[in-house]
Amino acid sequence: MVTDKPHARPRQATMAAGLIMVGSVFVVLLAFQQMSTLGSIEAQEAAADLISEPPGDGLGLRVDDVQMIMRVMSLIAGACGAAAAILGYQVLQRSKSARVALSFIAPVLFLAGLSAAGFVSALVAAAVAMLWLQPTRDWYAGRVPVAVIPAVPTPIYASSTPATPSYPMMATAQSPTPPGAPGRPGRVAAACIVTITSSAITLTGLAITLIYMASERSTYVDFVDDALADQELPEGVTVEMMADVLVGFVVVMMVWSLIAIVLGALTMRGSNAARITLLVSAAMSGFLSLLGILGVFPLVITAASVATIVLLVSGDANAWFRARANRP
Repeated sequence: MVTDKPHARPRQATMAAGLIMVGSVFVVLLAFQQMSTLGSIEAQEAAADLISEPPGDGLGLRVDDVQMIMRVMSLIAGACGAAAAILGYQVLQRSKSARVALSFIAPVLFLAGLSAAGFVSALVAAAVAMLWLQPTRDWYAGRVPVAVIPAVPTPIYASSTPATPSYPMMATAQSPTPPGAPGRPGRVAAACIVTITSSAITLTGLAITLIYMASERSTYVDFVDDALADQELPEGVTVEMMADVLVGFVVVMMVWSLIAIVLGALTMRGSNAARITLLVSAAMSGFLSLLGILGVFPLVITAASVATIVLLVSGDANAWFRARANRP
């Protein structure tokens, strides 16, 4: 039986959401902790032991290669953990978009977190899987579990016109549709304005950077060469190749900024799916900016990311998006 208003959130869903949020926070912290130790004597010794014994000795890796792989995995795990923590809160709001997003993030989080937070990342992945099991699956679909549906009463005396029994759950199913959504909360508008403005600023800075890279190619390559002077590049990798990688990174960040602007506009119009995606984007950009990966205006990106997340999940924002989703 499907109802317009779902039954109470099952304990399994609450427990899964709690495990996702708490576990994801620990994944982020452990990713930070591992990245802070990379380059230390202990980390180099551990990497040397890994490539000196089977099966690592057959991979053809060096200590620096192992360190780079662990750094990338820590970055991915931390970014996915930050996004999963936000999505875990949305699970409590019965957000189907959050459950789908978590289902895509969980495998990546599990694999990337093996080096930094193996058990914790596995726990988060298992909690995400719980969201697709009963009774949580029925709760998401708005179905009343079989054990909750009242039995049909059997009339004691036969009658040519038997009385129609009254069922509380049927009354719920036939209740009037919710009224139209109220006016857009100020915090939602503020979050969208912050997102669009900060993304536009970032996009402008990246565009200027890309123009410089293209117009002053030789000067830019010399700059990269100087920056990598103290680092040993992997075999077969040249400074020119690293310069091209950075150009590609800038292009990806520009596309990301454009997507964030579009998400901000769609969220302003009341799209809950856009809000969920924007929360994931803000969590990931905030994490990366804290690490200095997003070199253009990192403090602006961090502040904008935190503000967007807080504004979109607090106050009357959730109620407004739920009301719009329930409109006929």
